[in-house]
Amino acid sequence: MAASDADIRERLSVLWEEFGLTPDVATAKAQHTAARAVEAWLMTSEEDPEIAIRAAQILLMDPERPGANKRRAWGALRSVLSEAWPNAGTAGQNIAYAQALLLATWPPGTQEAWLGTILVFDSARAAVHGAKQRQEAVDRWRANLKPVGSRAPRAVAEAVPNPPKIVVTQFDGITLDVTAALKQMETHRSQNSWGGGVGAEVVQVLRDYGIEITKISDSLKLVSREVNKQAQALVTYTGQTIKSLVAGQVQGLREEVRDNRAELGLLWWGQARYCHALGIPYRRLAREGADSLLWWVAYEAADLSQELETEPAAAYLVETLHGLGQDIFERKTLGQWIEGTCAALQSLGDKAPRVSANLKAVADGDLLGLPVTWARLNAARNGGLAGAADAVALDLETEIDRGEWASWIFREILLDRFLAGDS
Repeated sequence: MAASDADIRERLSVLWEEFGLTPDVATAKAQHTAARAVEAWLMTSEEDPEIAIRAAQILLMDPERPGANKRRAWGALRSVLSEAWPNAGTAGQNIAYAQALLLATWPPGTQEAWLGTILVFDSARAAVHGAKQRQEAVDRWRANLKPVGSRAPRAVAEAVPNPPKIVVTQFDGITLDVTAALKQMETHRSQNSWGGGVGAEVVQVLRDYGIEITKISDSLKLVSREVNKQAQALVTYTGQTIKSLVAGQVQGLREEVRDNRAELGLLWWGQARYCHALGIPYRRLAREGADSLLWWVAYEAADLSQELETEPAAAYLVETLHGLGQDIFERKTLGQWIEGTCAALQSLGDKAPRVSANLKAVADGDLLGLPVTWARLNAARNGGLAGAADAVALDLETEIDRGEWASWIFREILLDRFLAGDS
């Protein structure tokens, strides 16, 4: 259910205060006018996953970072804002205002839509550099928007076979042709059954009430046709209702079976600790280096978790790494983790999984908040770390631990899988 204009105005007022923004009358009016356009833009993400990604990237942006207003993500939203807010992007705080607009209009119940991919950017929040007050406010509001799960949009349920067609037979009434009846009775006047005056009385009744009897016959036919029409409509409605209920039950059972199978698959993988991609146990892979092991464990965990909730699956991934002897609390800068992943992928050569065409199209437009994807593309080019900070617009000096970096890889691979499935 869409929020009312009053609700959105109230949300914006609260967000402006938390963001430390003080709009003048003209800016406030432009924001209120632009809110519905932003809401409509977010809703189109049901068909276009790139919109959901750009919206999530805008929430990550540091408005004070040089070149922020030239990012592809900001340009995508600015084109929507231009009519209601012509000078959007001309002031340093306008990105902060746009972040407030996104949070105020973000549709509820996004767990089964592309807006649920906002979870993929949870890792990036740790390396966002900017006004602390605003970032804390974004995090707080963002937590309230957090979907239940992380699944990509699911396909429509397979059709349930149509129930047998039921036809209601029409009753055509009793045909009472008085003229024919009188003629028939005249032919039997000489028979014994005619005696006793009964036949003569019947003839008299037919002659006296012939018109009324014909009307009764016609009325029976008319009533029968109407009853038949209503009965057939009732049969059709009942059949459609039953089919809909059965379809819902079947879909629910399919999803439950699929989710249970996915959970069991991830649990078995975690216990077996076997790298299917390379065909060797993970403990043997550890000899190739900690970064290679971390990459493949995170990559295969994501492959097995497309139908599962992100957070529990990511936690299980970290526990699996711990069971393989990795120091999940070892801390390095984000830049060092990126370099390590680039080196691991370069050593794999042609065995390194390629970025899907859909994610590459997104990355070509803007890599903000996507350092794992940057590393994958950069490794394929055998390039160094130069340019990474500007490309991903994150603070590469931020320290995170091995478990957090593994979760980061996991989330971006999930995004790749979701987008690949949408092609």
